[in-house]
Amino acid sequence: MKVTERQMQVWLHQLMLKKSRHSILPNVSMYGWEADLVCMTKADYMHELEIKISRSDFKADFKKRKHMFLSGKIPLRGSMFERIPNYFWYVCPWGLIQPEEVPEYAGLIWVNTRSYITGTEEVWKAPKIHTNKVSDERKEDMRNVTYWRMWSAYDKIAKLQQKLDKEKRNG
Repeated sequence: MKVTERQMQVWLHQLMLKKSRHSILPNVSMYGWEADLVCMTKADYMHELEIKISRSDFKADFKKRKHMFLSGKIPLRGSMFERIPNYFWYVCPWGLIQPEEVPEYAGLIWVNTRSYITGTEEVWKAPKIHTNKVSDERKEDMRNVTYWRMWSAYDKIAKLQQKLDKEKRNG
C-alpha cells in the first residue's frame, strides 16, 4: 500500500497521543528548518519526527544543513539548543530504512501501513541530543503556529462551503 506523508502524520499523531505527548504539531518551522512532526513531552522535551516514504527521500535528507547541528559537527552554543530538538527520529513504512543506516543521533520507527497503530515498532531508540528544555518563549511560538494554522484552516473551510452553497443555488 502506497502511503503519503500526510497519512503518516495522522497515524503518528494517534501513536504520540498514546505515548502521552503533550503537544503534537505537523509541518512546523521552528528550528530553522521544517519538521514533519514535532512533539513536546510534559517534561518540556522536544521530539522531531522526520517522515520518509521513499529511499531517495531518505538519502536526500542528509544534504540538509540540520544534520550538521544534529550530528554535532556544528557545535551548539547558547540559544542554539532551542533550535534543535532533544530527540530526532526517522519514521518510515516498515523496513524501508534499516537500523544500521540511521545516524547515531537519530532513532527509527517503522509503521505498518496496513495496521498503523498495532503495527508500529520503535526499532532504534533516539538518544537525547541535549538536555535543555523547551523555553516558555518557544512554547508561545508553538501556540502561535497552532493558532494561525487553525484560523487559516477555518477560513479555507468557510470559503469552500460558500463555493459549494453557491454551486447548489445555481444548480
